[in-house]
Amino acid sequence: MLAACQIAPPHTYKIALVAPFEGRQRQTGYDAFPALRMAVREQIAAQRGAPFQITFIAYNDNADPAFAEQVARNVAIDPDTLVVIGHLLPATTRAAQPIYTQAGLPILTLDDTPTDCAARVYHFAPTPAQLAEAQPTIATQYSIVAGGPPPGDGSAPAYLATQHALAAIRSASSPSRAAVARVLAKQAGCP
Repeated sequence: MLAACQIAPPHTYKIALVAPFEGRQRQTGYDAFPALRMAVREQIAAQRGAPFQITFIAYNDNADPAFAEQVARNVAIDPDTLVVIGHLLPATTRAAQPIYTQAGLPILTLDDTPTDCAARVYHFAPTPAQLAEAQPTIATQYSIVAGGPPPGDGSAPAYLATQHALAAIRSASSPSRAAVARVLAKQAGCP
């Protein structure tokens, strides 16, 4: 009888950050990771009692296109992953993109990869005004979340891209890859 009274926890969906966390390019990932964490934590605090939760998972692609393909396959098989932020380098994004496209998984890129509406690839380039607005939050909270180091060049764009992804998830009629992709496509001006 008591088991019937328990309330099931809300379903948890994921945002994947795929970036290099090892090797020469590792700072790219380490600039983005705490920023993504900050944005997700803010979302969790603001959405108490929501019908679903959002968390994130980070994957290392070693800045290696062949390895990025393998990582993309691992990301794509998790049906709870609704959007990818990454791969943060054009070569790894290009290598992984066909796998995400086949899986219907939208990608927010921060590198020079252009928007490709048919492939569900959306280039995210915050405006100087958006970056300036985010700087106070980044400056005060980043070191706390990161455990000490200051924010890097990629921190504010990653923070804003995560907020953008979270807004797309909230705006979707129901959380799914297709619904999030439709919202991102509309925001990107896709037909």
